[in-house]
This record gives sequence, structure tokens and C-alpha cells, in this order.
Amino acid sequence: MEILRDLLRIVTSKSDSKRVFPELFETSADEIPSSLAGMYLHGVMNGTFKTDTEAAEYLYGVPETDSRYRVLKSRAIDRSVHAVLLMQIKTPEYSEYLSAYYKCTRNLIAAQTLLRFAARSASDWLARKTLTMARKYEFTDICLPLSVLLRDSAAFYNKPRLYHHAHEQVIHFMDLLFAEYNSIAVLHKLIMMAFTTNTRNLDLVTVTNGLRQEYASIQRNLESHTLSLNRLRLDVMAASLSLQYELLIDSCDEAIAYLQSKPHLSQPARLGEFLLDKMIALVLLRRPAKALEDANTVAASFTEGGRNWYLVYQFLTAASLQNQEYARAHQYLREATSQRRFSLMPVSEREAWALFGAYIYLAQQLGLYEPEDPRTFQNFRLSTFLNSIPEMTREKKVETALVLFAQIFFLITEGDDDTAQRRIEYLKVYSSRYMRDKSFLRIRIFMRMLQAFPRASFYPDDIERRNADLFKKLQEHGSDYMGEHVNEYIPFEVMYHAILDVIRSRVYDD
Repeated sequence: MEILRDLLRIVTSKSDSKRVFPELFETSADEIPSSLAGMYLHGVMNGTFKTDTEAAEYLYGVPETDSRYRVLKSRAIDRSVHAVLLMQIKTPEYSEYLSAYYKCTRNLIAAQTLLRFAARSASDWLARKTLTMARKYEFTDICLPLSVLLRDSAAFYNKPRLYHHAHEQVIHFMDLLFAEYNSIAVLHKLIMMAFTTNTRNLDLVTVTNGLRQEYASIQRNLESHTLSLNRLRLDVMAASLSLQYELLIDSCDEAIAYLQSKPHLSQPARLGEFLLDKMIALVLLRRPAKALEDANTVAASFTEGGRNWYLVYQFLTAASLQNQEYARAHQYLREATSQRRFSLMPVSEREAWALFGAYIYLAQQLGLYEPEDPRTFQNFRLSTFLNSIPEMTREKKVETALVLFAQIFFLITEGDDDTAQRRIEYLKVYSSRYMRDKSFLRIRIFMRMLQAFPRASFYPDDIERRNADLFKKLQEHGSDYMGEHVNEYIPFEVMYHAILDVIRSRVYDD
């Protein structure tokens, strides 16, 4: 089901969908299509059918193994795959690089097909024309089969000079493509190492230096856009894994400069890739204003609703909260959660966005943010949020700490000091188990500051007196990096002063 949904999403957004899938336009969006094919396609596209079982039961009242449903699905997939070759990938809507790659790929298929149907002259003409374009954009994976096709034609026509020239091209592109594929394998090794190895017990410098040497031996004197891009990716990934964020930012700047110097080889997604890595590093280094500078460019670099697009919006929302731009964070949240693919995301990913919503609502409760529409938070269920006790697991240690902080502050604003005290006690156990890493120093300091609240009977002046030294220490570490995850949304100093103001207003009112 997910495969068909992805196919339909691509071909209906990047092709003449009315010609390829008229069933999707036979009725308006709020009407039920009359044909089974129309109902099926609509159901897959809008998420009504999340599984094959649901679709087969609704359409035919049968299990998904029934031949009628299998034929319907098979035909829909065949039409979708066929439609991929009919997409209109043209500038200026798409990048010059992507448009050229799609055209070269389609021409390669056409040239090979013409040859197999004994139209060698037409095949040879199309191959030469396409090879010129493929070499301009350094599409090695297309240059190689085209050169092979031209070499075969030269042999067929008994033209030794053309044959030797084509053969030299074949050897060159074979070496280049082999190097490109191996350079990708080096990146894969680094990625898999990050996922399968306890990096704290590993000399990352030694490993990354070894991979750089391996890359250098692969590249030798060969040059191509793919090799250059993969070398830059290797530098960025190595810096990220070893938590060298300043080096990561420098490597990203080098990659961005490289892509900007070769506009015909660049495309938004590649530029966005390095802009996103840089933005993440800046957020983790607590430089939110700098991270937000290229916000529009980064967001526009990826397909709306895609994984990278959501990752961009996640860090833009976090940066906006850190920078105390609550209205901006709220706008990013609304755009992300109103996207039609949001409901199809895993529950764990939607929960992360719910936590953003909780912090934006907390900003309002603390008097830090006043939305234009007073009904903005009418769907937020505070009681549900307060009654959900997150599990203490190593995998969700950061998310759990953020949830507990928000719950404690909500309880204090609600005047429920007793329950807030129990949550603060809960933090003691949590801190001793999971917050020992140096990147959690500010979290540990903040947790100790919260412990002063019940000890001071939630009296603001006494809380400030008890926390004077800890607050100074918190400020001293205001620029500490966050490690691998965003572990602070609203700055702790801001939250601390805001909650004291809330308590003061409550005390004076009494």
C-alpha cells in the first residue's frame, strides 16, 4: 500500500495527472467516486485505506488475497510505473540538473529500446546526442551505457577509429563509475558504524581517518561531481559523528560554496542537504538566530511532506523556541501538522510535534506569548498531557526530560504544587539514571534548581535565594552544545524567571 501511495504522490504531483489518472478528477474532493478504480485511488491517496486489508474489505468485501483486489492493485501499480516515464520534469519548476538527468535517463531507455527493435541508426543518433548532455552534467551512470552502445555501433559499422575512441570512453567511465560506487560504500560504512557501534567506546578519529585514506585510494586522480560531493559528505558526516560541530559547519560552508560555484550541477535537495546539516549544528550549539537565517531556503529545498522536509521544520520550530520567537514556532508547527501526510506518520513522530505544541502553549501560560486568535489552543488537552507519565527509557531520555519539565511548569501555573512536587522528586531518580553525559549538564543544573521549589514551599524569594549559585552556573554554561539531540526548547533561564513571576503574582493575589 505504501509503495502505491508513493507512486501516486509522485506521478500526480509531477505529471499531467488528468491524462494518466482521470479517476482522480472525475469528482470533487468531497464526493465519492463512482468507479471502483476511482474509489481505490482516492482512498490510497487520502489515507482512507491504510492497509490492503481495509481496501479489499471496503471495495469488494473480501480478503486482500482475492483475485479481484489483486488485479485492481496490480493495474494501478502498472499505470503508476508507466506514468513515471511521462512526467514533466522541466525548468524552471525543477532544477536544471534534475531536468537534465530525467531527460538523459529517458533517452537512454529509448536508445536501448530502439536498438533492440533493429532501429540502430536512430538509436546511434539518440545515444550521441544524449551522451553530449550526460557528459556536461557528469552523469557517469548514464555516460557508461551510452558509450557501450556507441562502441557496439562502431564495431557493427566496422569503423576502427570510432571504435577505439568509444572503447577509451568506456574504460574511463567504468573506472569513474567504479570509484563513485565505492565512494558511496565508504559513506555507507560510516553510517552503519554510527548505528551499530557504541561510539563512546570507539576512537572515531582513527576510524574516520582510515575511511578518508580509503576514499583517497578510491579516487586516485579521478574527478567527477559525484566524487566531489561524496568527499564533502564524508567530511560532514565524520565531523557530526565525532561531535565536532564547528568543523561540521566549516565543511557545510565548503560544500555550499562548491554547489553554488557549479549551478548547472546543483539542485535544491543537494544544497538543502548541507544547509540542513549546518542548521542542525547551529541549533545544537545554541545559536538559534544564526540557524534561522536560511530558514526559507532550507524549507524550500525539499519536497513538502517528505522526511527531510519534516526534519527541517522540526529544527526550525526548535530554533524559534530557543530564540523566543514563539509566534514563528507556532507557525512552523501549524504548517507541519496541517500537511496532509502528517496523519500517516508513525505515532512516535506525531508525539514529538505534540510536545512542541505543549511548549508553545506553556509559553502562553507563562506570559511569554499571546497568540492573535484566543481560540488557538482550544484543542490542546492539558489534563491528558499532565496525566501521561513518560517511560524512563534510555532511548527516550531527552524527550522524557522535556515532558517532565513542561508538566512541572504546567502544574505550578495551575496551582497544583503537591503534584508538581511529586514530579520533581521523580526527576531526581531520572537524573541519576540517564543524565550523566556532559551534554546534559544544563539539564542537571536545572533539575537541581527545581528541587529548591518544594524545599522553599514554592515561595519565590526563597527559591531565588537558594538557587542563586546554581542560576549563575546555568548562565555560565549557556553556550554549551546539546550533544546529539535538542534537549532544551524554551531556554531554562527564561522558563525559570517566567515561572517565578507566575508564583509571585499568585502569592501577591493571595
